[in-house]
Amino acid sequence: MLTMMDEAQTGVGRTGHMFAFENEGAVPDILTLSKTLGCGLPLTSVSTTAEVEQGCKEAGFLWPTTHLNGPLTAAVGNKVLEIVELDNICQHAAKRGAQLREGL
Repeated sequence: MLTMMDEAQTGVGRTGHMFAFENEGAVPDILTLSKTLGCGLPLTSVSTTAEVEQGCKEAGFLWPTTHLNGPLTAAVGNKVLEIVELDNICQHAAKRGAQLREGL
């Protein structure tokens, strides 16, 4: 069985890890990102395992889109990930999350 996780709201450091699934020790076969990756710019990504990729190729499944690999959105996504890493966003989110739990 394949697992797919959509981290439109929870990805890119918001839960104290880069991805929320890391909190559970799970690893999805397919991962989707959007709002958190684009930081306001309409940007989505789909990541898969090598096995899923190979199965799609063998089945003749293509991912056609009119905005595939756009340089503006790619640059924004790269910058967002760079800032998350450089500013230790995951660590800050984990610290604030602990504060929130303590206060509740």
